[in-house]
Amino acid sequence: MMAGLVHLQKRKISCGATIIASRYAISAAHCVLNETARTFGLLVGDHDINTGDDTPSAALYTIENILRHHMYNLGSKENDISIINTEKIISFGSDVGPACLPFRFSNFDFNDQKVLALGWGTTTGPKLQKVNLTTICNNKCQEELPSEKIFSSVLCS
Repeated sequence: MMAGLVHLQKRKISCGATIIASRYAISAAHCVLNETARTFGLLVGDHDINTGDDTPSAALYTIENILRHHMYNLGSKENDISIINTEKIISFGSDVGPACLPFRFSNFDFNDQKVLALGWGTTTGPKLQKVNLTTICNNKCQEELPSEKIFSSVLCS
């Protein structure tokens, strides 16, 4: 489920993250470039980032380690992913839990699938937002965004 990387000195969410296991989340590599694990905390279970603990499950976890993809390319944005490892186990409940990920050996075609996207965003208010989207094939995505290089690892909607 949704989490946020909190820049501890600035005391604000700098990027979104997704919980994938009891001590792990993923985020974009560009969010943690040239930073250490101690720069951030992982905020989970929060809905309104301006009010702090607005839900009983809101908690800030200390980050033990950040592992950026070894082939991340800032220029092309390829492999823009990092793994966030928390010091303590994330407490799961109705508002906090891991995202559902596809089985690693699945040949599932993600074209024309309904997906739910979550985030606080940078253009709207401080409350967690959600939107239902439909995925499109990467060829169609490339046609729609000719100035961008769409890699096979990208999921377009």
